[in-house]
Amino acid sequence: MPSFRALCRAAVAVLLAATSAAAAQRVAIPSYFYPGTFWTQLESAIPTVGLAIINPASGPGPAIDPAYVAQVNHTKSVGGANVVVIAYVDTAYAARPLADVEADIDTYYGWYAIDGIFLDEVNSSCADEPYYATLDAYVKAKGGAGVTVLNPGIPVPECLASAGDILLTFEGSYAMYQSYLPMGWEQNYDPSRFWHLIYATSTVDEMATAVALSKSHGVGWVYVTQDTLPNPWDTLPSDPYWSAELARVQLPGSDCQPMVKAKLTLNKVNAPPGDDKLALAGEATFTPPLALDPVTNGARLVIQGVASTILDVTLAGGAAWKANRTATHWTYKAAVGGPGGITQVTLQDRSASTPGLVKFSLHGKAGTYPATAGDLPLLAQLVLDPTNPSASCSDSSFVTCTLKTNGTLRCP
Repeated sequence: MPSFRALCRAAVAVLLAATSAAAAQRVAIPSYFYPGTFWTQLESAIPTVGLAIINPASGPGPAIDPAYVAQVNHTKSVGGANVVVIAYVDTAYAARPLADVEADIDTYYGWYAIDGIFLDEVNSSCADEPYYATLDAYVKAKGGAGVTVLNPGIPVPECLASAGDILLTFEGSYAMYQSYLPMGWEQNYDPSRFWHLIYATSTVDEMATAVALSKSHGVGWVYVTQDTLPNPWDTLPSDPYWSAELARVQLPGSDCQPMVKAKLTLNKVNAPPGDDKLALAGEATFTPPLALDPVTNGARLVIQGVASTILDVTLAGGAAWKANRTATHWTYKAAVGGPGGITQVTLQDRSASTPGLVKFSLHGKAGTYPATAGDLPLLAQLVLDPTNPSASCSDSSFVTCTLKTNGTLRCP
């Protein structure tokens, strides 16, 4: 018969999988800021934001704080099952006596309606796995969600996977993230078991790259910020960075190549629906050799707004696609009223001149593309082979879009 802890682990896995159902990836925030404006911003981003941490004084502090009591209750009331709120406890790399750590856990559970514990300064040695497993069991014995997060901040051996529900395996700057490499065993686990924190990510383009890298590493929880040391977790990004990050995390797909020279235009997006037009053009360079075959595999286009999905259409393979004699140029044509309103697609494989280069254009007519000012900035993603999205997707964040009163939206 499974142990109590094993049953709890299974229950937490179901919880984390359920909270991740709305998107392939979600935001988990080390919210080391006092109740107030930033917490309101965090709450407005649920369910894309699915995890937050209270940290009154690098631990529970000497006395209960009514502001944190109210904040935890409010966040959970707003987010319901879509968010978990956990509490910060330091372990000093397994040097703190278990009794001291357990006392902090007791205090948090006595004062606040938390869903679990964030264990910081976690030692990456397998020799300390029993220490963290003991704390994990202690948290789960408290009842409720019982989520345990371990923060070594670096890749760790697989032994620690049994001592917590989420492993934070990267905490560092954007510059450091460029050279991050997982150990390899992580690919055998659900992405909801892993979390990355990337700070000093200055621009929207850098943020988009960081999120794409986290997706390629199979990470289900991520948070990227412009903030820097000594405490990059004491603020939240402002717009347009914040909205672009939320949209980027929501975007389906994996490690997409940048869509360059990208232009997106939507016309007649105002009411009534059904008369909108679309034009998207750009190019991307994929890892050669390319094996494009839209006649067999089709293609997928997603246009994602901050508040909603504007368009998500798969253009199935088949007779609507035509290839030239050398299978380097494809066209898709459909009658007005076809899938997603898309009437024409052109794909050109330019690998003969530039290895991996593909140019593309898409047009839609009599579609419904309900973009509003609240959806900006937009992200567009083109998947050239829906059967292998990680190797064939290209996307672009359109931050400087303008939406005119006549219903015309141009990006950039």
